[in-house]
Amino acid sequence: MKRLFLLLFLVSSAMSGGFAQQPATVQITGSLLDKESLEPLPFATVLVKGSFHGTITSSQGLFTLLVHPTDTVQFSMVGYKTSELVIPAGMTESRYAMLELMEKSTVVLKELKVYPWPSASQFHSAFLGVTLPPTEQDKTNKMQKELEATMRNSYESEKYYDEQLRNRQIYQLTGQIPPNHFLDPVRWLDFIEELRAKNRK
Repeated sequence: MKRLFLLLFLVSSAMSGGFAQQPATVQITGSLLDKESLEPLPFATVLVKGSFHGTITSSQGLFTLLVHPTDTVQFSMVGYKTSELVIPAGMTESRYAMLELMEKSTVVLKELKVYPWPSASQFHSAFLGVTLPPTEQDKTNKMQKELEATMRNSYESEKYYDEQLRNRQIYQLTGQIPPNHFLDPVRWLDFIEELRAKNRK
């Protein structure tokens, strides 16, 4: 991975004659950015490889860490490829600044089918056995049938009372006495048939 690695000289020491000594520890301060957008990456892990010594970046993607020469610093974050930086030996300064660009990682997962049943066959059987709720058209048809039945019953009742009223008026006009059908077997048979017909409905 192409890395933009910038070492900035922060603290200089006077050199007089001989060679400078290598520091025992080095403090690195840097920033983690997205390689494409250059946006800071907050709460990424900065860890010395092979140890538990590390830190996390701030909300602005900044970090500081104390390391030793030849240490390998590992940068990791969810959704990004892990990158590493080896602190070179022979460094003469105890403080350095750096910039690390992180590359996004694309992971293609296998297709996963989720069923609310243990197997696809059971799901298929349960799906076919589902009883759908009644539609608006079904409700309308049911109401229409109930209305027709109510009107038919009402018509039959009114027809019976109209017939009784008409017979009563005829008897009053002619002066005849209405017949008593209480003991008429034919009337009783008609009455029983009407009850049976209503029960069948």
